[in-house]
Amino acid sequence: MDTAKKSNNPVVRFECAGGCGKFQMVRPSKISKADFYVCNSICQSRIPPRLPGQIVSIEFGACGGFNGVSYKWPDSAEIESLERARNIKFAGLAQLVLEKAKN
Repeated sequence: MDTAKKSNNPVVRFECAGGCGKFQMVRPSKISKADFYVCNSICQSRIPPRLPGQIVSIEFGACGGFNGVSYKWPDSAEIESLERARNIKFAGLAQLVLEKAKN
């Protein structure tokens, strides 16, 4: 463990979970909890996939410059929200099909 230059707080080394070799030195108080920490979308595509039915939560800057990626099972409110979003999506797609058929 190293120490930060401006304070005596210890810093922790976090490596990108995508396998690129990049790392961040961050104080523990500046880290948000996540399953994986990745530096970019390419590395995010290399982490293990989520299980069917799980949702993905991404927090930007969760660990220095790394994004935090978490997989979790949705609760009832999130399931209802996902269903509402699907209904809006399908209504919009149906409207596009109707508009295209008119022209």
